[in-house]
Amino acid sequence: TYLSNGDDVFALTQMGSGVVLDVIGTTGDDPGSGWEVAGVGNATKDHTIVRKSSVTSGTTDWAMSAGTNADDSEWVVFDQNTWDYLGSHPHEFVMDVEGCMDANATNYDPEATVQSYNEFDTSTCTYASCADIPTEMGCLWEDGTSSEWWDGWWNCEGGQVCGLAEVVFELNLPEDIAGTPHVNGSYNGWCGSCYNAMSDDDGDGTWSHVQYFGAGEVHDYKFTIDGWSNQEDLYGLPCAVETDGYWNRQFTAGDANTSQTQTFCWGTCEAECATGCPDGTVADCAGDGDCAPASWVGDGWCDGTDQPFGADLTCYDNDGGDCLVTSMVTFDIDGVDDCGFVSVTGTFDDWSGWGANTDTGMMAEIANGDHEYVILCVNTVDGWWYDIWANSTIFNAPIDGSCWNGNYDYPNYTLSVDGDMTVSVCAGSCEETCAPAYAASDVNADGATNVQDVVSIVGCILDTAGVCEFDGGNGDVNGDGLVNVQDVVAIVGTILGGRTTSDATDATLNINDGSVSLKADGFIGAVQMTLSHDAGFAINLTDKAMVADYRTNGNSTTLIVIAPEGDYLFDATGEFTFEEVMVYNSEAEVSTSIVPNQLALSKAYPNPFNPSTSLSIALPADGFVSISVYNVMGQQVDVLHSGNMSAGEHNLTWNASNMTSGVYFVRAESSDAVAVQKVMLMK
Repeated sequence: TYLSNGDDVFALTQMGSGVVLDVIGTTGDDPGSGWEVAGVGNATKDHTIVRKSSVTSGTTDWAMSAGTNADDSEWVVFDQNTWDYLGSHPHEFVMDVEGCMDANATNYDPEATVQSYNEFDTSTCTYASCADIPTEMGCLWEDGTSSEWWDGWWNCEGGQVCGLAEVVFELNLPEDIAGTPHVNGSYNGWCGSCYNAMSDDDGDGTWSHVQYFGAGEVHDYKFTIDGWSNQEDLYGLPCAVETDGYWNRQFTAGDANTSQTQTFCWGTCEAECATGCPDGTVADCAGDGDCAPASWVGDGWCDGTDQPFGADLTCYDNDGGDCLVTSMVTFDIDGVDDCGFVSVTGTFDDWSGWGANTDTGMMAEIANGDHEYVILCVNTVDGWWYDIWANSTIFNAPIDGSCWNGNYDYPNYTLSVDGDMTVSVCAGSCEETCAPAYAASDVNADGATNVQDVVSIVGCILDTAGVCEFDGGNGDVNGDGLVNVQDVVAIVGTILGGRTTSDATDATLNINDGSVSLKADGFIGAVQMTLSHDAGFAINLTDKAMVADYRTNGNSTTLIVIAPEGDYLFDATGEFTFEEVMVYNSEAEVSTSIVPNQLALSKAYPNPFNPSTSLSIALPADGFVSISVYNVMGQQVDVLHSGNMSAGEHNLTWNASNMTSGVYFVRAESSDAVAVQKVMLMK
């Protein structure tokens, strides 16, 4: 069962005479980790070597026996733990032949028995097209090999995307549109700027961008500039569709492995941009190049004024006067004190991001009528004004609120203007002012910090595996971004006020016949434990604590005891193991040792392992302890400890780098008890 660590010399000798009949290795210099056989370095370490069938007798010439390659060696080198040829000689070996084993490949090798791979861990099979690759979706590279995506179709950069439909977006820009165009659509959540910028690498004026989709997918989209600084106006165009009040372009993806191109001029249905005004539009009479729908010619359009593009015809009279009715609207926004800059933007300013803002006293001149808007809370980092949307937290109207526009995708505020007015609103709500803020310790927001707040957090921790959230962000007393038992301890300190007992710095957990107590040298604010146990487990917590509660889920129980008044914590029936123990004073976790009522070895981790594993031993009292490792034949192969140990829990690590693969037993023995754990070494 134990032959060698690879670099030893072994000989088969005749009993009695000592005549050497056969040998592995040579005496003299150490070869290092192992002997070379058939051209394989260290072949006698972590390999299996088997004599060829042509060898009928032993030899003392190791150099001749080992050989220099697979042809002149007397041995065949296999992977470690190859037991196929154990017990008899000779053998007829079936040698593996590497090659492409896929019959659909252009380089299929019918003689191959093992698939060959290249340096990228990709098969060396080559394919003529995407239809031939062995996966529904993947990449087809220039050399004909293929691979699966390790993240998404964008991993095929430099190769062909297989299994999806290619859509090429092309855009021509008129002379008066400047910036970098982007493609925004339902497929990318109308993200603004998120790897969707178009490019014009050859400088021909046509911008392009490529995306891939599942066959038959239908998506709305439009072209925008620099994220959302400008967007196409597609209202009423025959090539556009209207969805929830928004006019967008639309496409349907083709079959897998097909390609289609969507080519348009900005804001039109045409592929190329024409000079002058697009078909169906005319220039306004101000002579500045603005274009308007041809149907607008007449009532009021050519009145000698340059009204805003897109204005409603009803805003003009018939006698050449400017009768566009506007009002001054002041926005009084609450709940934005932490914002570096505040802006209200909406339909009244074409969603520019700069409607009524901090610099204008939150005032804007708005045309009378119905509008929608959102509130931008801007993080004023360097250069934020170049993209106010990207640097803002957006406050939308609450869905189903009285100020909501009814759109689930774009829940905007509604506004009806009919004269000068002030709009007062708490950002993110329909209320005029924000509700008063409560202390973080006032979890239930009743205006007081008391034991009810403690009960709320404890119940939440036990019910949600420790992930808790409360209205207004309350509960995170220590400001670490989490609501957990440490916040409970902080609240307990607030409730108890000026206690005279100093904080504990050390604690010992004692277990005696299912009864668990905690001995500490000072004040304990909270104890949280997780126990693993069998189905017959039951627990009874102390009633002398501010709060004591637990939850059982299957074979696991989590308990929390807040400000225990004595040492006793709980009684339990059935076998149980401590998976996690956390003890806190009023400020920090307290170092805690566990004193069991009997000798115990924890389960090893990892298990199986290579080459090291760890476990812990728990001792009920000081004394002599022996901890050894045995193989399956009962032979002692290592000693982890032999000597006195103090009561409590101690960690152990076994490094088995010099051992062979197999099952071993870790055995701990004291004067009155024995504990054993099985481990498996896999190299």
